[in-house]
Amino acid sequence: MRKLFLLALILCLVLTFGVSKCLAEPHIYVANWMIVGTVTDDPVTPSGNVNGRNVVFYQMYPETVGAASGAYVPGKYTVNIYNNGNIPIDSTADYYMAIENDNPADPANGYGTDPVLVNINDEGYLVVDLELKKGAGPIPLEIDEGPVMLELARDGDSVGDGLTATWAVNPDYIPPFGPNNPIDVYKLEGDGSGQFDSTTGWTQVINNNSPTDPIVTNVDVGNKRFQISNQVGNDPKEIYFKALIAGTPTSDPNHGLGETAAVGKFNAVVAKPPAGKDYAYSFVSVPFLVSNPSAQSVFGDQLSSAGSKAEATELWGWTGTTFGNQMYLSDSTGWETVPGFSAVSATPGFGFVFKTKSASAQNDSTLSMVGKVINVGFGPITIASNTYTFLANPYPATMGLKAAGLSAADGVKAGAGSGLADQFWGWTGDTFGEQAYYNTTADDWQAIAGFSLVSDLGPARTFVYKRNPDAPAGGFNWSVGP
Repeated sequence: MRKLFLLALILCLVLTFGVSKCLAEPHIYVANWMIVGTVTDDPVTPSGNVNGRNVVFYQMYPETVGAASGAYVPGKYTVNIYNNGNIPIDSTADYYMAIENDNPADPANGYGTDPVLVNINDEGYLVVDLELKKGAGPIPLEIDEGPVMLELARDGDSVGDGLTATWAVNPDYIPPFGPNNPIDVYKLEGDGSGQFDSTTGWTQVINNNSPTDPIVTNVDVGNKRFQISNQVGNDPKEIYFKALIAGTPTSDPNHGLGETAAVGKFNAVVAKPPAGKDYAYSFVSVPFLVSNPSAQSVFGDQLSSAGSKAEATELWGWTGTTFGNQMYLSDSTGWETVPGFSAVSATPGFGFVFKTKSASAQNDSTLSMVGKVINVGFGPITIASNTYTFLANPYPATMGLKAAGLSAADGVKAGAGSGLADQFWGWTGDTFGEQAYYNTTADDWQAIAGFSLVSDLGPARTFVYKRNPDAPAGGFNWSVGP
């Protein structure tokens, strides 16, 4: 199995005494950013020692991440971040600070810190304090690839454009297979409600490198790629592909469908403004791991553009207390960051909002998103105290709220009425028509009077979690499994 491990960035922990430990020669580069902070012990189950630990700075998405190791003076640390041509730092991207778990063989009994979101600013100096917790540590996303690895991309952004899938035999898979082994490919289609299943409903479209389904228009064995026709903006609303070594039974417990990662396309609707309205909002999310989370890569030019922000489709990302990430789709340069704001990072699990304008959006748009289906646990996302959190299902399969790790046992505040409990909202076109609260007696989510129940986490949607002001301070970390 292939795992996407931490790749070293050129960083260094600098001790107050002037001594440093680095992963590369730091004097070659000029430090662009400095992150400093304090480290405190677990207040519930103290470790007894906050010193001598490894502080890491890394990017969870896309798959490239980095780490720094070394010690720090008692209770404090300093990290210098170096930006160079080989490993550039994107000042608009999301990064994380954490302390590595000190017991990797048994992390549940080790100590580390949960990841803390870091947005690099233009000032070059950030303060990020960390608190040790038993069982915590940075969580890089790892995909269990199987013997054949697939990638999927749109051929263009016009309705009717196709998709191109590329494959490679996994060089790290055990037992090894030859790089030029022929492959079999299978597809799974759904109605857009989130019908992905790892093993059920798959039909063969390529047999021993030869297409067996008209949806596959070309198999280029030399370049290890195949094309799927008429996909962008069109049905099926969701479609997935898996590749196996040719001749492998789909039920093989070691190399079959259940042991292989999938790629897919999922369509989301971005609504036009209704009659008499100047704009409309659509709450959308990406249900895949993407290789590049930029708006241009994930969404391209599929939506309505214009020459100015006033008429173009906008894209907003929530930053804890406001929409601090804002972009618009220029008809000449693609997605542009609004001055005074940061760019949106279109990553799974984190929701965002499209704002369309009557001046440019004459019809609803079908937004076709592609990527790799996450087949491992996802998280954590912090449900912050006394505020709103925008979150999304990171998988293309519908799941109930409790099954998705949103229950009282997971940290949700329950109450006898909606004003005493945490709430969960879903957008229904022009308002949050779905609103639920966690009821103490039922030990489950119930509809707030006058609203429909948010019964599940549908893929490609964005939901709003409203934390009750009387809930315990510190919020809680939400994690979910496939």
